[in-house]
Amino acid sequence: RIEHVAPKGGNTESAYSDYRRIWTRIDATTFGELAGNSAYAEFGVDGKRAIIVDNLRLERFHEQPTRKLVGKPNGVLGPDLIGAGAMGFDGLTEHLNTAFSVLNVRSDSPAAQGKLQVGDLVVAVNDLPLWEADISPTLEWFERSHEALCGRAVLDAFERKKDKGRVTLTVLRADGLHELEFKLRLPGAFGESFPFEDDVTESLYGDVLDWTVKHQKGDGTWPGQVEVNTTIATLALMATRDLKYKSAIDKSVNALLTRNPDPTKIGGFTYWPLAFQGILFCEYYLATGKSEILDWIKAACEWLPTTTHECKWGMQAFGHGPDGLPYDDKALMAPAAHLLVFDALARKCKVESRIWEHIEKYVIHSWSDPKDGGHGGMGYNASYKDKDEFWSRSGLTALSLNLRDDRKDLQKALVNFMEERHFCMLNSHA
Repeated sequence: RIEHVAPKGGNTESAYSDYRRIWTRIDATTFGELAGNSAYAEFGVDGKRAIIVDNLRLERFHEQPTRKLVGKPNGVLGPDLIGAGAMGFDGLTEHLNTAFSVLNVRSDSPAAQGKLQVGDLVVAVNDLPLWEADISPTLEWFERSHEALCGRAVLDAFERKKDKGRVTLTVLRADGLHELEFKLRLPGAFGESFPFEDDVTESLYGDVLDWTVKHQKGDGTWPGQVEVNTTIATLALMATRDLKYKSAIDKSVNALLTRNPDPTKIGGFTYWPLAFQGILFCEYYLATGKSEILDWIKAACEWLPTTTHECKWGMQAFGHGPDGLPYDDKALMAPAAHLLVFDALARKCKVESRIWEHIEKYVIHSWSDPKDGGHGGMGYNASYKDKDEFWSRSGLTALSLNLRDDRKDLQKALVNFMEERHFCMLNSHA
């Protein structure tokens, strides 16, 4: 069965203004019968107009997609998760495909009220057929990903005067094309620039905080990687300076202290949970002045420099934990960068911490120094100073130095490179 859709008048995407996209959905059984045989497609047009057929292609999609298909956050080419929050659905987008699958539809959302279904194949947004998705960690992701198209459709819905808040998705089902209309519920248009001090951002921020509080577990922690997610959630609540979150904050800090009472006894990839828990404990002390948390901070700061190993280049370095260094003793910057932020915050707490001094030579050796022709970002280690996955380790190192009020040159180079390659935040390692 073949259907078609045409962009309507006033379409700002001029490159598509004279195009028509034609789809056919071939079920698995039929396609299996075609195996080893020739297949033909016939195209016709009414009247005397000429027709040019271009970009004939086959794409394969899962009829019942799940979250298990989503690639790693730094998996380069996905598949990626589309979180269309304003519309109320999650989708799965794959590199170079011209449609994406619906994974989940939230109850009582605009998408649910518009009759969107799990397994739907979205082929057009606001009557514009989707172009090839580019989900590689490049500037193209901002322009040509299906995530970006959905985002621009939401922005457009609240910037225009006619049909305000309206978005349409065209989906291809077994019985053909269906155009679904959503009525979004945002209170108004987004602001033009950071910090986005407008009603929409305030509403969004409030929703995120409400969601965070709602998902705190009875023991005071948050689901997922306990130390990581509990730290991030608690810091989000602390950042509001609102005393209504005090009990939730106290409960989470007590939960982590109960879970890991001795920082030297944290198992697994020790430095990761220790760094996150240490960052939270320092911020908690700076906010409350409760001195009982200082013993944990002091113990961690005294112990950490005793756990490093000599790396391939003859410098002291951290691995994932105290048991050794990965990658043929080349080590890595990712956990170390988190520990540097903990170190800088501990000094704010008047705790004697010398983690930076202990691994400074390794950090500088891993940095891509512009004076030596480098790009300014922080490398994975000295043997891999990449331009794609640098975001987290560069930002954390810059943050730690800013907290220490040290190495302005290094801070500036790191942040300038992050600004220059901002689109790589999508592909951040660790």
